[in-house]
Amino acid sequence: MARRGLLAGLAVSAAAALSSGCSAASTAVVPQLAGAYQAWVVEGANGCQIQGLAEGAATSGVPVTVTQDSQTPQNATLTMGGAPGALLASLVGTDALTGTLGYLQPGVMTATLVPAAIDASVPTVTSGACSYTVSAALNATFAGDTVQGTLIYSFSPSAGSSCPLTSCQSVLAVAGVLAPGDL
Repeated sequence: MARRGLLAGLAVSAAAALSSGCSAASTAVVPQLAGAYQAWVVEGANGCQIQGLAEGAATSGVPVTVTQDSQTPQNATLTMGGAPGALLASLVGTDALTGTLGYLQPGVMTATLVPAAIDASVPTVTSGACSYTVSAALNATFAGDTVQGTLIYSFSPSAGSSCPLTSCQSVLAVAGVLAPGDL
């Protein structure tokens, strides 16, 4: 009888510890990452043969704006300007990427940001008689007043297309710092 009481007490203590651990994690303060960043974008491998991309070409001074939802600050939107933003908009219909921030370690947040939904259509590009669906994802890491990551464009043949490329990726490296007024 005493053993059963001890086990029941341990079970209650374990449940209390787990629930308090969960609530502590869910109430963690999300750092303020919103602001205007100045970024550098370096064009990497261009497996999708996107016109205008040249491996090793770099663009500096690219304006990048990060906003966070006021009610749920883990939800963030990154809007890319300049030529890289125009390319993003031409391929996926928007220059805005959205996602949920997660902790990598204290002071370091990560996110995979994807194009904000514009409508129900799927972005496509054509090359000759081929049609490809396009996706984009920015895997970003925020630390202090910096952001860095990799923007990957992926093309896949649309249903019913017989295209020479079965799938491909083109990659851009992004690194930026908060503009002086936002520090």
